[in-house]
Amino acid sequence: MIFVVISRVCNAQQLPHLLFYKENLNYFNPALTGLNGSLIQINHRSQWLGISDAPLTTSVRYNPRTEKNATWGFMVENDQVFIENRISLSGDYSYQIKISDISTINFGLRVGLYNSFFELENLNRITNEPNDVLDAVSPYIGNIFGAGIHYNRATENTVYFLSFSSPNLVNFRRFKTTYNIYTKARDQRHYYTIGGSNINLGDLNLIPHFLIRAVENAPTLYSGMLGVGYLENYELGIGITNNFYLSGYLSLKNFNSFHVNAGYEFPTRLDETALRSGTVEINLIYKLGNKMKESFKTEEEIEADIE
Repeated sequence: MIFVVISRVCNAQQLPHLLFYKENLNYFNPALTGLNGSLIQINHRSQWLGISDAPLTTSVRYNPRTEKNATWGFMVENDQVFIENRISLSGDYSYQIKISDISTINFGLRVGLYNSFFELENLNRITNEPNDVLDAVSPYIGNIFGAGIHYNRATENTVYFLSFSSPNLVNFRRFKTTYNIYTKARDQRHYYTIGGSNINLGDLNLIPHFLIRAVENAPTLYSGMLGVGYLENYELGIGITNNFYLSGYLSLKNFNSFHVNAGYEFPTRLDETALRSGTVEINLIYKLGNKMKESFKTEEEIEADIE
């Protein structure tokens, strides 16, 4: 009698990349919780338009107002790729420290759970006969524990920021053996560095920003974007990433407490094997009865909170 054991280890990107990472800084870094005031935020990303079972990501976030330099918030997200669906629920906590009249530093933590399940009935199979080997593809529940730090400096005409975070530090591993087929999967840690500035030029604002994502066993992603704002109500921008994508976006801000952002990414590769489908992303923010806050507090505001 001969026994055959098949073993396979796979690595892949797991967290989605967002075009509006400047507007979604809190998505990547819990230290940003509450810096833009009390709000409800919805982000939807539809990748590779026209391709069946392409990635879809939708998130809903709520942040209340800051109390004594501390803020909490929570997010619900659904991320779908092919037959896998992941639903996550997480809570964030952020605390701000004023280090000078124009500078602050924020520390943040994130905790939560996610549930991944697979719609095996959507597999394109040659036969509909039962296949017990598919039992190796089973749902699972994982933990979320993330952390981040954010630095902000605001001068008379320019605001600078730099953020470093990992949305989930848990290196969760999964093993299963079914009919002598050994499967192993691991949730890789993602590390993000995001920075940028907002330079006031009168009626216009110059808004450069960048993102760097590092993941083990995957290429490092570099993304750079340049936005031009007008009267704090409009912003138009372009971007580029090192994975052969260009992007453009339009933002409408401060309209009856709504901020609406729409963007489109399109590939630049021309070879026959490249995906030539674009990606659409929509971001909607509703401010809950408070004006946009600066991401730092004056000494008088801190003393008032303490009292």
